Amino acid sequence: MIQFLRKVMRDNNAVTLVEYGLLVGLLGLAMVFGLTAFTNQLYVLFQVVKNATHNP
Repeated sequence: MIQFLRKVMRDNNAVTLVEYGLLVGLLGLAMVFGLTAFTNQLYVLFQVVKNATHNP
């Protein structure tokens, strides 16, 4: 078991995997916040169009 832990500690691939994981997580958060802002603006736009077309 100690030999396995030493091998893992010397291996740089695990560090790269963690970095990629963090990048993917941050990218996912950015997408969620971006799409939320876009959705709110799209909703406002549809409300403006609805109000403009339903006025007699």
